[in-house]
Amino acid sequence: MAITSPRSQGLIRPEPRQSLLGWLFAIVLGVRVVFDGQTGSGQVSSPINALCAGALLLIGVLYLLRRHRGVRFALILVAFLGISAGFGVATYGTAVFAEYLRTLSVFAVAIAVLNAPRTWTVARAILVLQLVGLIPAVVSIVQLLTHQGMEINGDLRAAGTFEHPNSAVVFFGIVAAGSLFQALTRSTLIRWAAVGLFSVSAVATFSVTGILTLTLMLLMVIVLHRQVRPAVKIALVVLAAIAAAIVAGLPEWSSRVAGILGTGDDLGTAYYSLQWRLHSWNYLLALVPESPVFGIGYGTTTTDTVLQGNIPHNEYVRVLVETGGVGLLLAIIGLVALLGRLFRRLKDDPDGPASLGLAVLIGLLLNAAAANTLLYSVASYAAAMLIASALIAPTSDQPNRLVTTRRVAR
Repeated sequence: MAITSPRSQGLIRPEPRQSLLGWLFAIVLGVRVVFDGQTGSGQVSSPINALCAGALLLIGVLYLLRRHRGVRFALILVAFLGISAGFGVATYGTAVFAEYLRTLSVFAVAIAVLNAPRTWTVARAILVLQLVGLIPAVVSIVQLLTHQGMEINGDLRAAGTFEHPNSAVVFFGIVAAGSLFQALTRSTLIRWAAVGLFSVSAVATFSVTGILTLTLMLLMVIVLHRQVRPAVKIALVVLAAIAAAIVAGLPEWSSRVAGILGTGDDLGTAYYSLQWRLHSWNYLLALVPESPVFGIGYGTTTTDTVLQGNIPHNEYVRVLVETGGVGLLLAIIGLVALLGRLFRRLKDDPDGPASLGLAVLIGLLLNAAAANTLLYSVASYAAAMLIASALIAPTSDQPNRLVTTRRVAR
């Protein structure tokens, strides 16, 4: 009696080498993050940005053709955003398609992971992001210690190799959350060192919204992680509170808060002040009546003509203005569905990585209320990779997603 496997009978196509996708992501994102600060824009406006976005699109398409997971979602996304971007071409020019292609490259990362070999894991995704973020994180801390970095409205802020501190802090926060999840799962010195490295590099940016996002992500990972004893959770929360108090006492933080709230000498004129944001959002919302159903076109608010070279600093306002009520409704439905799926996976497998996916997603939803979250390309790639990895992770009763069935031949 011979025992044969489905693979030996040709029922299952051979898997590509399990490390291939990780190497592809590491190379493309590594190049993207190192040159982020030299391209002049977070969008597809430079040869390096365009090359990296194109590479990620190609990776996503190739993996999609292999397993066909998410085909309908991909087609709807490409069609809707493409048509929406087409609405804005007549008024705002073909530059809107740059944001269209960049957005597709973000979703291509998620599509590639969803169609990845069965050996792809959340741990592998975290390792890729740690390797990609190592150099930028070290540079950010060096800038903090040597009083270098970017001077923005009189504040000196570290950005690592990123174009802007606001984009750097979101990426560092995502990697810090992933590193903390690993450290809580199996505590090792190097894992806790990674948590410290990426957390400090995030704080070095002195981004108010970004540091709040970092704090929320870390706290959610601690609270939702079921393998950690309550006493340890309390200790970690207290430690986080002490660290937050130390940061709040720094003069750089006070200066940043004054700039945000407009409490300094430059009331209402600070580029990143709350008053400036409110003024910009009111201006953008006044455009909604022009096309309340389908919007003025995807990517239009990122051009130089709508906000005179500025960008919205609120993703919810941006989606409403650019894609109208239809686009906002579709976005809400998609987010609710994604949150629901992650919560179901957390309920089915409390020890699984769904808690990390939820922490990252909810942290980004907070950040999006006062920042250009989706325009932070590298951070968006990182979030797409981790959340998609959490969605395909095996549950505790499925320790291995590889096919193990056998057929007994007579």
